[in-house]
Amino acid sequence: MGGIGLLLAPLTFGLSLKFGVGVALGLTALEAASGATAIISGALEEKNPQASEQYGWASLGLGIPSAAMGIFALSKGIAKGVGAIKNTRLTLGGTMRQVELLADGLYTFSDTYKNANRLNIVSHGQAIGEGSLLVVPQRNGWRNMDVDELVQLLKSRYNFDDYSNVRTIACYSGVGGENSFGYRLGQVLKKDVKSYTAPVTGNFKVTGTPKNPGMTELFREAERSNLYYALQERFAERHIYRVDKTNPYSKFNIFNHRAFRYEPIKFKY
Repeated sequence: MGGIGLLLAPLTFGLSLKFGVGVALGLTALEAASGATAIISGALEEKNPQASEQYGWASLGLGIPSAAMGIFALSKGIAKGVGAIKNTRLTLGGTMRQVELLADGLYTFSDTYKNANRLNIVSHGQAIGEGSLLVVPQRNGWRNMDVDELVQLLKSRYNFDDYSNVRTIACYSGVGGENSFGYRLGQVLKKDVKSYTAPVTGNFKVTGTPKNPGMTELFREAERSNLYYALQERFAERHIYRVDKTNPYSKFNIFNHRAFRYEPIKFKY
């Protein structure tokens, strides 16, 4: 079944040099898990009904263990929470439209913010020196990505004139004022930018593992299965990206629990 079956716990979009990437625990994980299985089940429905049924069980409540996918049964209370999320009507204008995997560890999507189109960039981020940069995986570890490299990738997929503002969902992308990644991106794109000066988490994590995949693994598997565009359509129809405004981490996850702060910052062009 590959990595396409499931998105689990939300992930901080920052990369601590000492502690690595923290895995968040909380209800947001259920939304990611339920959302991913429903997405791929729908994407497979027309092309492979049998596979669609295999993926579809998890979106119905996540109450049955699956040895093949490495998933264990969850409590009745969690199942009720997933059911509530699944049955919630989503506003089409706020869904994740035109999701694009620009590179491993970097995806983008469009949504609506204050009745205008917004471009969202989701990645890991890092405070470096007096500013900040994105962080993406490479074969032997991680590397930084600057504004110029990102803009070149964006140009291949998006028309900047279609957007009134931009959001960088990456840890520390607002650190450094005029030296921050968010500010410099706004100057290049000539757009207002919303960034974050602390760790930021959301319900569709950017990277994961084969057993606990993120959006990178999900869309790479979709490419191999010729389901990339079907997956895009599924997100556009049903799924909203949610940034955590309250601490999603367990108190037992001491480092990430203490580090979490919801600190958005807006850079006016």
